[in-house]
Amino acid sequence: MIINIIFCFLLVIASLFSVHFFTKRYLGSSPVSAVEFNNATLAICAIVTIVWGVFTYGALHQRDIALSQLKEINKRIRSTETTFFDIKTNIIKGNGFFYINPTVNVKNSGSDVIYIGLDPDSLSVTRVIAKGDKIIPFESYHPKLYTQVTSSGNAPIDKMIVPIGAERSLSYLISVDTPGMYYITFTATEMDRTGKLIHKEYDGTPMKWFSSSYIHVN
Repeated sequence: MIINIIFCFLLVIASLFSVHFFTKRYLGSSPVSAVEFNNATLAICAIVTIVWGVFTYGALHQRDIALSQLKEINKRIRSTETTFFDIKTNIIKGNGFFYINPTVNVKNSGSDVIYIGLDPDSLSVTRVIAKGDKIIPFESYHPKLYTQVTSSGNAPIDKMIVPIGAERSLSYLISVDTPGMYYITFTATEMDRTGKLIHKEYDGTPMKWFSSSYIHVN
């Protein structure tokens, strides 16, 4: 915007100068000398050169900004596509109940650090039955991830950093009384380095990392 204003301003100056020169030359009472003509020509050339330089600089600057943004977007896409989530689940049978212990393994195979945002319901465990190809849900559980569990209180985690080439294991635990089939899902949102969530949508639907598995409890 500023560059366009400067461009127009310099063009106006060049136009006014040209009008003044030729008005003086053809309508004035005194003729224009060779020195005045040369000075006028040099001045107009200088103005045109400045205008062209400003315009070229602005175009190159905008191009550099666009290329930088495109490079950052491509880098983020590559990092997102090379981040893998996998759910492994252990079942421990107790006295009349079962422990379900899902562990989400996160691997960063990209070229940039990954910042992960966790929601209170990032992990979901739902008892289900299947009727043909239809899945019927029953009770659901949403365990939290903790840095520590103590008698004075638990410390939940809502964000995590996965360095380049590193892996992280997120372990959860719930207890259930009913055997059967359970559907386990994990979702997470990408953040930037400041902790701000990166909102992505496809066809109006928020895009998140997602992984799922079924486990039979008996």
